[in-house]
Amino acid sequence: MPKPLRISANELLSSDQATTFDYVCRFENNREWWLPVTHTQHISGAGVGAIYEEHAKVAGIPMKMQLKVYHYEPPKQIKFTISSPLMQSDMDYQFVVEPAGTRLIISTALDFKWFLRPFAPLMRSALIKEASQHLSVLKQVLAQKTAQASGQ
Repeated sequence: MPKPLRISANELLSSDQATTFDYVCRFENNREWWLPVTHTQHISGAGVGAIYEEHAKVAGIPMKMQLKVYHYEPPKQIKFTISSPLMQSDMDYQFVVEPAGTRLIISTALDFKWFLRPFAPLMRSALIKEASQHLSVLKQVLAQKTAQASGQ
């Protein structure tokens, strides 16, 4: 069995840890900052065991995924799996308090289906770049929400 492709990206966000965790872990918000996502629906459960169905366009191809939470430690960490026809992914979001806000560290281990495995090493840098872009959008979205909440 081939080893999963591991990637990681992080961003310092100006919002506090609890606000950041609540926003990011409400997966229905994904379409606001994880750009390929078109729709997320909560299917069942809360915390550990929660299941979501997510729709995204990956390289222009519509894809349906299932997200299942298996570790939930507010406001510090959430871990979940993503299952889709193209891959399995083990996601780890860590929310680390820093003097200027909260650092969100996203780590993933991607296991592509057999026909994509030969291309996985070639996709690594593109996937890291894409994750960094999504985190940059998240930074802007949270900054706007924080400004709106404080009446600025």
